Amino acid sequence: MKGFFITLFVLLFVVCCVYAQTARVVPLSPADQKEALTKWAALEKAQTDWNTFQARIQTDYLTVSGDDPDKGNLGREEGFNDGVTCSGCKGSDWKYYRKGFESGFEFDKSFQFIVPKPAPVSPQPYQWFQAAPAINLNGTSAQR
Repeated sequence: MKGFFITLFVLLFVVCCVYAQTARVVPLSPADQKEALTKWAALEKAQTDWNTFQARIQTDYLTVSGDDPDKGNLGREEGFNDGVTCSGCKGSDWKYYRKGFESGFEFDKSFQFIVPKPAPVSPQPYQWFQAAPAINLNGTSAQR
């Protein structure tokens, strides 16, 4: 009986291996393969350049000093990553995000302006209980 289960297991393993390797592939010509690799490398470089550009725009236009009246709530110590606390820092040592831009920014369609990203709205639990007004039996809305 033990030999039967071992044989069944081995047979099942072999069948799985055979059917797992049935993915269809179409080989590319060497010229198309080279072009695909070149375009993929260019796309990765463009994405890196775009991320670097966005970081520079955020630093140049959306980071203000602690004394600025347009400062928002979130701040960071100059030269450090977000979330690093500074003991004994004065207000001018901190850099703040411009008010309204705490969630980031987007470019408008013409790329002439940057606009704030909408802040994500967290769902409120049990919100659906308050959605419908209470109705009296005579069909009018009840005052709460």
